[in-house]
Amino acid sequence: MKLGEFIENFSHNNLIRLHYKIPGGNTCVLDDFDDVSMDWEVNKNKGPYSKYKNHKVLGLASILCGGPIVKQLT
Repeated sequence: MKLGEFIENFSHNNLIRLHYKIPGGNTCVLDDFDDVSMDWEVNKNKGPYSKYKNHKVLGLASILCGGPIVKQLT
């Protein structure tokens, strides 16, 4: 699945930071780790990660929740 398809199907209003696998770990695709995009920006061809819209997604590395969970999943 490509990044644009992944965002369309599974990600809604999230920050993204793309990494590539390298031997022994991973590396951010951009020079500055602090560069992020909103997921919707990618599919609108905006933001620093928009040029990666057609790159293959291998997996999801992490999910970070910065505050209290408002709704408990059942």
